[in-house]
Amino acid sequence: MGGWFSSFLTLKSFLYRPKHLSISAVADPSPDPFVILSAAAEIAALHRRMEDTAVSTSSGIGTLQVNANQPSASFDDTDVEDSVSSLLREEKEETSSDEDESSDDSCVRMSDRQQRELFEKQRKMAFRGRMLVGNQQTLSEMREDIQNRCYGLCTASTSITELCAHREIARPHGGTCMPSGLKANIANQFLPNCRRIVDKLRSKSFCCQFIKGGRELVVASQDERIRFFQQCGPRDRYLLKNTIHVPITSWSILDVAMNRRGDALCYGTWKDSVFYARLHEPTFDNPTGISWTELTIPNQDAGFFRSMAVFSLRFSRRGHEILCGGSDRCLHVFDLESMSRIVTIPDAHGDDINAVCYGDTESHLLYSGGDDGLVKVYDRRAFGEMDFHPVGAFAGHRDGITYIDARGDDRYLISNSKDQTVKLWDLRRFSSEETVRKTINCVRQQSWDYRWQPAPPTTCTPLKGDTSVVTLRGHSVLHTLVRAKFSPSRTGKRYIYTGCARGEVVIYDLLASPPSGSGENDASNPVTRRLPGHVGVVRDVDWNPSCNEIATCAWDGLTAIWKWDERHDHVTSSEVNRIGAEDSCDESYQPVVKRRKAVHRKGKCVKRKQATRGGAEQTDSPELLYTF
Repeated sequence: MGGWFSSFLTLKSFLYRPKHLSISAVADPSPDPFVILSAAAEIAALHRRMEDTAVSTSSGIGTLQVNANQPSASFDDTDVEDSVSSLLREEKEETSSDEDESSDDSCVRMSDRQQRELFEKQRKMAFRGRMLVGNQQTLSEMREDIQNRCYGLCTASTSITELCAHREIARPHGGTCMPSGLKANIANQFLPNCRRIVDKLRSKSFCCQFIKGGRELVVASQDERIRFFQQCGPRDRYLLKNTIHVPITSWSILDVAMNRRGDALCYGTWKDSVFYARLHEPTFDNPTGISWTELTIPNQDAGFFRSMAVFSLRFSRRGHEILCGGSDRCLHVFDLESMSRIVTIPDAHGDDINAVCYGDTESHLLYSGGDDGLVKVYDRRAFGEMDFHPVGAFAGHRDGITYIDARGDDRYLISNSKDQTVKLWDLRRFSSEETVRKTINCVRQQSWDYRWQPAPPTTCTPLKGDTSVVTLRGHSVLHTLVRAKFSPSRTGKRYIYTGCARGEVVIYDLLASPPSGSGENDASNPVTRRLPGHVGVVRDVDWNPSCNEIATCAWDGLTAIWKWDERHDHVTSSEVNRIGAEDSCDESYQPVVKRRKAVHRKGKCVKRKQATRGGAEQTDSPELLYTF
């Protein structure tokens, strides 16, 4: 009886929400639907957590009033660590000193009050970026390398005269081409700012990749198809070229990889196999021009009726091997000449392997990241008979790894994590065994599921022994394995860009000023640009290697290309910016029709009718222009 009565009260708390949990909104004269959707998702996640806490605690909880348009004037995202430290000190004074000896002191357990206060602070700073420097010397060396790649120029001018002057001054004596550093510096002044829709689907899109020097785009979706789009036409539109219906899928295509030549692909799904295909010209015997080969993986959990998934796979730089990892916690290397598995690293991680990557051009270094929160580095030259120990590991994340990307200089790599951060690592600075142990213990204490739950409040203080060069915050990793990558060489490898669960692309600038702790006006925000527009999580992003275009695929079914448009940055003349110009179109390439004159005439007619009646006074209120 008591259990039934408590269940009834719990149901009543869901049906009749208390007044102190109500959401008050302020009317916006020009609301942005994407901002409203993102804010609503954040507020809904906050209130779900507040309701769960209200039911579980026996004492009363202080009220929390959420206002969507009322920022906190006293909030400063640079003192989150100080706030957390003060909260922990207060809690330690209130509670007894009897603690669990098995708990790790570097991954603290916060009380309900601490979680609520920290969650409120993180909600306010959700749309602001943050850079935490772990090794200033290494960061300075990398910034010096970026400045050399970008010709050491920091000008933000978009003047054609100044750009031509810099080109002539920097041109080598007697040379005819512009230095690559100057090209990178100019290209970085025109980052993408507007969207063009490539394709609309009724299913989720999981992967996208530019191939053949950026002339084609490959997109894999949940509808068991891999689509190829080719850049053509007067506006460089990406039009559908070919569609491949894959032979076997389970729930979705989880990852797709293409070689550098663009004539071979492989994909993984919820099956203990990697599917490899060569793309040939269609013939009479083979109308599709595709020949599939299934590379099987021995499923060690088959006796327990557990299905295996291949979450990540990559081609080697020469295209002769495939590296993959999945839910069996092993790394596998397949040789494409013999079509056989030549390397298997058993128990490479303590949990699912979500990301793999080749570390060098000769395919000797293997990177892997898993749900145990570790990034491991393997050197195949050090392998012995049944000896597959890693040469080092990077520890410091508080949750599982979702993606890994190498910078291409055999020195730096980045990892995206479910702890809502991107970390930059240096191969010369591995983590100690003590830090690895602390990371594993901290990840094991996580009790939330990122697939359907909001991210819990976590402290920004790094773990003891964290050897990361830089930690970046400002994006959201929820629902799926969101990916983060380095920008291509034509940008000087200056940026780190990532998808986001809020439906946007976040671009971090590695040359951003380090935090100075001066307050809200601190210029240390590493986010140089946000590209909102999707209404679903942006899972994969890819930067065109030959021009400033970013491809995005999201769970709203949209595949989009982000380009730079001078009209969005207000650096264009009135002649180019006039409505009705040749390139005046919306994101779906539909022509934009000017309607301002018609609205103005109707407004004049309304005013004339009101004046003839004589009963109403003339007013300048803008609402009168639209009440007809």
